[in-house]
Amino acid sequence: IIAQEFSVEKISKLGIYLNPSAKGDALLAVQSLPSASSVDETANISLRGSPPSETGIFLNNVPIRDAVSLDQSNGVGQFSIFNTSTIESVNVFASNPPLEFGNATSGVVALYTDDELPEKANSISLNLVGLGLSASRKLGEKTTIAAFSNWNTPYFLKGVNSTSLEDLTNFNTLDLGVYGVHQFNANWQFKFFNY
Repeated sequence: IIAQEFSVEKISKLGIYLNPSAKGDALLAVQSLPSASSVDETANISLRGSPPSETGIFLNNVPIRDAVSLDQSNGVGQFSIFNTSTIESVNVFASNPPLEFGNATSGVVALYTDDELPEKANSISLNLVGLGLSASRKLGEKTTIAAFSNWNTPYFLKGVNSTSLEDLTNFNTLDLGVYGVHQFNANWQFKFFNY
């Protein structure tokens, strides 16, 4: 009951996709909120002037310790590890977070996944820094699994303008993720996420 009194900003899946500064990324969408105080274009969330290490990131109320990929040695991440196609909504508690979110001293970003995934869907995304693949399949009557992968390489980017980017070194990365939902009955379901 107390948690309902806290100030919360909500971002829908469509809001993520329609936000040009989000680049289709759930955490980058948070950066465009008035309460975000990050001074760069990374996915590391800073709320109300606090360091990113004090902002709690939760997926379906489970704390996520390393929520960004493409980490540099200084801990800066360019994108989140979450595939936006599996995200239903994002709640941002920019100041005093509710008690159910522990270990967050300056704010919370709570991401919630869809209860139902598409029965069969495939997608390919190609850009100047890599390739992304995702697939969703229904397994039986009650289980659906979605898998995604991203491969980042300087090959395409340097091919466009090799003269200006001659100092750009290799940044090949490959990441894989899986998300699933099993519906036991109308009241119970099991969700799993691994990256």
